[in-house]
Amino acid sequence: MERKTWAGGQGQTAPSSPSIGRYVAGVRTSRARWCTISLDTFCLDLKVTTLTRDDMDHNQPYLLDYYELKRPRDVNMVHRVNSRERFERYIDDPNVHMLEVDLEGTDSPTDDIVLQHGGLGDVPVISALKQLVRHKKALKLDLKLLKGDPYVHDFYSHVFDLVREHWDPQIPIWINADVVNGTNCEHSGHKCLDAGDFIRLYNTYYQDNPNAMLSLGFLTGRADGVSIQPYDSQMLREMREVITGTEGSVTIALRYTNLMVDMSLLEEFLKLGSVTIWNSEDRVSDDQFHQLAERVQSLDVFKDLTGLNGEPLWDGQ
Repeated sequence: MERKTWAGGQGQTAPSSPSIGRYVAGVRTSRARWCTISLDTFCLDLKVTTLTRDDMDHNQPYLLDYYELKRPRDVNMVHRVNSRERFERYIDDPNVHMLEVDLEGTDSPTDDIVLQHGGLGDVPVISALKQLVRHKKALKLDLKLLKGDPYVHDFYSHVFDLVREHWDPQIPIWINADVVNGTNCEHSGHKCLDAGDFIRLYNTYYQDNPNAMLSLGFLTGRADGVSIQPYDSQMLREMREVITGTEGSVTIALRYTNLMVDMSLLEEFLKLGSVTIWNSEDRVSDDQFHQLAERVQSLDVFKDLTGLNGEPLWDGQ
């Protein structure tokens, strides 16, 4: 008789998920190990296999096991839940699996910072974290950059400290940041930058949390007069280089508008990690959503999309 037990990650305990094999393959790095222990020999027969990045299935993160879902497209996300009205509306919705919220950088971070994007939002971040934990909802935390000074180490560190203090590590959390240079990053309103600093900081806080996932997006350029650029081979190389420095599972955030210009590299991005297709002000009609759903039906992609009426768009609606 044999049983399998978790032996990876400092201070981590084995998850209770019935899909524990998929859990480990989906979210651990080379630090993750399966130990096969023979009960007949009183647990002395220890066989250890170390998983490498090539062995991992990045398309099956813990979020799926947490909600007992089969595919990324089954996850229902709600984008930009920064106001009290939207937060109260969706926090109790049993159909919602993950809330996406935003935090804008500041040179003087305090515990009183509120969720907001473009100056719009009024939910204190600590209150949001506590409510999400109480309702056991997954969180996608989108960290916005400062124009002209995009990397603010103190701000990110302070946010990570707040999350560590008020978040339940057993609940899935994604940390999103658009820190990978796109073809048009010089027109994005930010400096083109080295994502390595942010990745190293993220690793410091989350490399031993198997329920966390890094969501990486591009600085693609949305300034007036700048054409919408497709995701090209240069951006694929940039993302590949950045991901090699990460210490956990990754989802690649691809913007709907840019992706629809040319989808030829989508499957190449999926080889690097899971993919999340998102939108913001560039709202998606019901017809566009269904066309997209048909085109990616056979691919494991998450969708964080908002319709013309401001409501989230989900498969099966």
